[in-house]
Amino acid sequence: MAELKLTAIYEKAKEGGYVGYVAGLPGANMQGETIEEVRENLKEAVHLLLACYRDEAEKNLTDSATKEERFCRQLEMKRADLIRHLAKFGCIFIREGGSHTI
Repeated sequence: MAELKLTAIYEKAKEGGYVGYVAGLPGANMQGETIEEVRENLKEAVHLLLACYRDEAEKNLTDSATKEERFCRQLEMKRADLIRHLAKFGCIFIREGGSHTI
């Protein structure tokens, strides 16, 4: 597994305690009474966000693959229809086993 290095920024909160965030990762921000608490909360938030992004990316890949499979099936059906149509008019001869010649 590749290691990912992110930079966390910690600031003292006006109302007390600390806030922390990862500038390059929207949604990765946390607060706590101590910097250590914020650091632990932020680690958990980053893990959850990255898992969510990974799940979404996998879903998009699956959706894309499904669309491609549907498109290929449609092309194959159109090809089969064309072969049957050409055979009907004697433009193509279908042999046993499904092969054909023009």
